[in-house]
Amino acid sequence: IKISHIEQYKEFWSPRHKPNTVHINLSKIRTFFNWCEKRGYVDKAVQIELVKPTERPVAYLSDSDFAELMKLESVDNHFKRAFFFYRETGLRLREPFMATLSGRWLDIPPESKTKSARSIELNDRLVQIFKEIVSWYKTGYGSTLVDCGEHLSKVFKQALREIGADDRKHFHSLRHTFAVSRLLMKTSIYDS
Repeated sequence: IKISHIEQYKEFWSPRHKPNTVHINLSKIRTFFNWCEKRGYVDKAVQIELVKPTERPVAYLSDSDFAELMKLESVDNHFKRAFFFYRETGLRLREPFMATLSGRWLDIPPESKTKSARSIELNDRLVQIFKEIVSWYKTGYGSTLVDCGEHLSKVFKQALREIGADDRKHFHSLRHTFAVSRLLMKTSIYDS
């Protein structure tokens, strides 16, 4: 494999994918070649010039956006509590449904996106909401995690539209909001 092959790869995929996707794929290819060089499978790894990823503004919810969302009469209180839970914990959409509760500690298994286990300490209110969300899931709302997660996400997106929020915002914006709040508190998101 030569640099010309990598350039052909970039030329082919760049119009078909966002720069971030091409960047990630090129990073993986570069890592593979570095591994091959360390193992002696190739004399020298191909030098790959990565595509610069585009920087997008963080799509978080302001306190006023979240307050407006919580005032909506069209959104059931169950969903409002769930949205609050996600904003306060920074969990990904499906993580509560794979997590276990040990006292006040929520243990997220390595099957989550990060592939590493982690634990989050919850206060009494968050423990109660977690139990409610899991009960709602287990009593048959959705037969799969995707069904349940998609429903939460759709309700949230509709609520965002009702308050006139920026269209870039979506359910994952609750996770962004958690991260921004930790940065403003000068707390590492890795310690949360």
